[in-house]
Amino acid sequence: MLRKYRLAYTIKIDWKLKILLYFILFSLPGSLISQNVNSDENVNYYQLWLDLHLSLKANDKLDYFGDGGFRTFFNDRISERIYVRPSIRYHYKENISLMGGIGFFYSLVHDEPNVLEIRPWQGIRVDWPSFKRIPALARRLDVNHFLRFEQQITFSSKENDFNPRARYKLSANLNLCKECGDRYWYIPTYVEFFFPFQNEVGGFFTNRNRLGAGIGYVQSRDWRYVFTANRFRSRSSKEEDFKISDYVFRISIYKRLHKSEAD
Repeated sequence: MLRKYRLAYTIKIDWKLKILLYFILFSLPGSLISQNVNSDENVNYYQLWLDLHLSLKANDKLDYFGDGGFRTFFNDRISERIYVRPSIRYHYKENISLMGGIGFFYSLVHDEPNVLEIRPWQGIRVDWPSFKRIPALARRLDVNHFLRFEQQITFSSKENDFNPRARYKLSANLNLCKECGDRYWYIPTYVEFFFPFQNEVGGFFTNRNRLGAGIGYVQSRDWRYVFTANRFRSRSSKEEDFKISDYVFRISIYKRLHKSEAD
């Protein structure tokens, strides 16, 4: 028998979080519209990402999760992208999770054909180190490693493409509290590297790398809000430097779902 699921639509936000959200929303337009004077060698772009992440615990070993949202690109690459990415996670051990899913991305590009991308992916996440020998640090710092294999299939009226690649992401969250209760602030940081399989881009940073940091707020076990400022750098060959930089401002909302007591 199918189970019903319930989602609370009313969000109680305290005054500190409201101030943070107002500051982000009013400060972003000026930052996004203003473009740095670029040299012939370096190019800067700006993006705004809005995401919703949902998760549902099936049992002690299995979780369903996924994300979806809207992304807009500014400056001379004006376009929009919408996406949804349902996924599943299996808790293999206390600090090891196996994951997989499929993403659907649809890009609306001005003066160019629209693009559909399908991205099946498989990954493993390892939470390490645990800092068990340093209890004060273990309560405040979480570090994890995420290795993902992604098969990017692109469809457009001009041409189709297949681009398998690997991604490695190192993340760390620092809680801004000595003894965290139900509500607390934290600082998320990460760095991520992309490793394409089909081209000759070599070197440690391969053809793309990302880094970011921001501020997060945990309102309860079910609601979490994160703002990050990110820099994405890319190149098209191993002879080139990383000449293209994307500055991405990202606002994410995380919601944990629960099974209904009624069947």
